[in-house]
Amino acid sequence: SGEKVSIIGLGMGSMHEASVDETERTVLEAIDAGINIMDFIPSKANAFEGYARALKTRREKVLLQVHLGANYASGEYGWTTNVNIARREFEARLALLNTDYADFGAVMNGGIWDYACQLKKEGTIRYLAFSTHDVPIARKFIETGMMDWAMFSINPMYDYTETSDYGKGEASDRMQLYREFERAGIG
Repeated sequence: SGEKVSIIGLGMGSMHEASVDETERTVLEAIDAGINIMDFIPSKANAFEGYARALKTRREKVLLQVHLGANYASGEYGWTTNVNIARREFEARLALLNTDYADFGAVMNGGIWDYACQLKKEGTIRYLAFSTHDVPIARKFIETGMMDWAMFSINPMYDYTETSDYGKGEASDRMQLYREFERAGIG
């Protein structure tokens, strides 16, 4: 993508455990410490408010990744391939943040591919991204030649073992995949 991205980012996986005020402080402290990549995908929807409050005055300092197809209708993370639901949820995230774009629109499956490409063409997402823990799926995204960014784990808890529940594939295959990302120019 050519963007300057901090070495570490801030995810939201467990942020729902914190209060709104604590979430806001965490996000602001991360930005003040130079963290500029944030994955806007919590396990539960109650984490959104603290993030939104923090980014209200700092949006321009953050590269924001939003997952296309994430569905919070139940209040918890869910997934949909229904483009109408995906559109509603994505637009709700942008409205909450009072922004008209996401830097990275992450696709987690092919069900909303056309929608993601439309958003990039319109400029609503700046870069096409994907997120997976599965090496063969990552390779399918690489083969499109259209991906700018990948969210694929680099985690010693499962990258340096031959198998795990999250890091699908052998460690050697995952290492080869990282080289494929580099050759394809995928950040």
